[in-house]
Amino acid sequence: MDKRISVFNKKFSHWQIALPDDIENRTKHGQIVEAGWTVKFLFGEDCHGKFLDYYSAHRMTNDSHVRIRSDGTVEVLPALMEIRWVHEDPEEDARLEREWYKKNREIMTALEQKGFGLTGSEHPSFLINTHLSTHKVDLDSEDSTIDNE
Repeated sequence: MDKRISVFNKKFSHWQIALPDDIENRTKHGQIVEAGWTVKFLFGEDCHGKFLDYYSAHRMTNDSHVRIRSDGTVEVLPALMEIRWVHEDPEEDARLEREWYKKNREIMTALEQKGFGLTGSEHPSFLINTHLSTHKVDLDSEDSTIDNE
């Protein structure tokens, strides 16, 4: 079995998520939405050889963006940051918040360019978390109130 696929399948074996051995012959890019996971994957090649990239998200853990090389080595790639630093000084906190959104938007742009953008077929928690990590929601605005009537 291809080491890239073997490493991927081992990572997700607890949830019975697996890529078939011949998947690279059928598609270079895809998405799995199972067991609460959204996993986007892409087969590619660079100056270091063939690789399998995947971006995985589940509401019970942080997002992961990983590259698996042909020899089975794993490289961690940038993923959306779900938690940000806060500060008691309002000006510093505002700066930290701006930086957090900016970095997440940069990461999302890179994911979209790679083909890992949103399609609408992802798990709902992935869609929500991605939006909240890249768009500020003003809960103090009258437009954001929820009418319970």
